Amino acid sequence: MKKKLVTVGMTLVLLIVILSGCTSTKTNEEKILGSWMTERSMGQEETAVFNFFSNATFSLELTVNESNLITYTIWETYTITDESIVMILEGETETLEYSFSEDDGILTLIEDHGEHTVLVRQ
Repeated sequence: MKKKLVTVGMTLVLLIVILSGCTSTKTNEEKILGSWMTERSMGQEETAVFNFFSNATFSLELTVNESNLITYTIWETYTITDESIVMILEGETETLEYSFSEDDGILTLIEDHGEHTVLVRQ
């Protein structure tokens, strides 16, 4: 009986340890990774898509209609902290506040003058 109780106890401890690893919280550096389309371009012919990578680079893909659809891709770097994301865009430093919402599926970038850009995870 005592041996059975020890076995059950050890099984419970092992199960708790295994399951505790399933509730890890992602860092902001992890949350931002992937593709994000501007909310304004959802369902539109002309689009803007940010792709953030783990090596602190991002691409901005702009599809515009200049008598036919053309996609321009700009590669740059970024740094993310708890309060802001600093993006180098064509030699200019842009510091933006940001927030995640809707289970990290929405990323809102806030410029110094208060303008918001809403990005939707793709």
